[in-house]
Amino acid sequence: MIILAAILSIGLTTIYQETKESSKVTASVSSTVKENKQVTYVVIVKKANVRKGAGTSYDVYKTYEKGDELVATGDSKKDNKSTIWYEVYVDGKKTAWISEITVKVKE
Repeated sequence: MIILAAILSIGLTTIYQETKESSKVTASVSSTVKENKQVTYVVIVKKANVRKGAGTSYDVYKTYEKGDELVATGDSKKDNKSTIWYEVYVDGKKTAWISEITVKVKE
């Protein structure tokens, strides 16, 4: 209970759910709560591919450049290499996935 309170007090909520069919654990990180604002990610690499699914095996939907900003949906997934992928809004209402190693939370 104290740990949960500490996590909530810094504005982060992490939800873990186990997928019974595959016995794999999927981590889903919800949007970071910052005064009820949505999280925005900033691209930190020269070019970052946003993909149709969470992993490099999915087709590239669009490419962003360093400094570009993307709004998070609040969903995330781990691929088979344990890389976390964040779901982001692209071109309005469509969503796609971007790797954790290509972005940081905008402060």
